[in-house]
Amino acid sequence: MKLFIYRIIIAIALSIIWVSSAHNEYGYNYNFPKIYSLNLFPLLFWPLGLIAMYIVYAYFTRFIKKPNFKKNLLLFITLYWPLLILAEYIGYYFFNVHNLATSMYSGLPICHCMHAPAWMQFMYFAMGPVFLLICYTFKLESKTEKIVDK
Repeated sequence: MKLFIYRIIIAIALSIIWVSSAHNEYGYNYNFPKIYSLNLFPLLFWPLGLIAMYIVYAYFTRFIKKPNFKKNLLLFITLYWPLLILAEYIGYYFFNVHNLATSMYSGLPICHCMHAPAWMQFMYFAMGPVFLLICYTFKLESKTEKIVDK
């Protein structure tokens, strides 16, 4: 449980750093509350998404034979990128959440979601692997911790 709490702290810290640096790029068609000019929508959903992603990843790590960082990172990316696109697609088309501050940019090909400058799209795709890398760096990976039933 202690490792899980540390992961939550890292996810929150990444969210604060990201939203603080890109706060001018967040202006939605809904009036989400702000704290110190930081939009609460991305500030809350980044850590929730990263932790949910980590739980999914932890479940699938049991299928890796002879795990190492490279294999685990590949698994994480294989899960994270499609789920990120799916979350963005659902938010954009089903919940009608549009980031008006970046709406002038074209979305991703095929799904036409994640309308943002290329550097911002890159950071969205990098956020998950960076989170995993930080967890590995601080040795927050544990084979004995029960995140999900194995």
